[in-house]
Amino acid sequence: MNNAETLAAKLNAAMLEMGNPAKDGSNPHFNSEYATLPAVHAAIKPPLARRGLTFRQYVEDGHLVAVVTDGAEQMELERRPFTPAGNIQQQGSAETYTKRYQLLTVFALAPADDDGNAAAVAGDPADVAKRYAWAQMIQAEHAAYNAMGERPERPDLHSIQDIYRYMDSLDVLARVHGESGE
Repeated sequence: MNNAETLAAKLNAAMLEMGNPAKDGSNPHFNSEYATLPAVHAAIKPPLARRGLTFRQYVEDGHLVAVVTDGAEQMELERRPFTPAGNIQQQGSAETYTKRYQLLTVFALAPADDDGNAAAVAGDPADVAKRYAWAQMIQAEHAAYNAMGERPERPDLHSIQDIYRYMDSLDVLARVHGESGE
């Protein structure tokens, strides 16, 4: 097993352990609650750390980039367009907001409802199953990437965000076919 496969396997295992972040912030303008960036970090950092993984996010060439590393190998998880405008406070707010949503996307998390889901260690079994399938796809794509020495050309699945959207579409198709009896 090469380092890239090890990195993908570690990421897979960490994602299976991640629970959804608690909604610990409130927006009085919309009378709503949301998971703050620290709450998202609290959901992802411990499972990653137990596997010797860390993540980082940085701005590069008009994109917010998210990567995960085990110290030897690094895997880019997403490159999201990011061009904040306004004063420095508005730019900082936009960066925090974008970082939060990027992490929720790449780790396939959703803020927990206020009905006790925040106390669950691994989250809803359906969410765990989806993250497992998604992580398997990531692992397979990364292995193909290494074998070919270049990114596989699949127009419908260029990023991890696309893979997650694809998984969501499979869920919708399964529900439609299940209800219609096909």
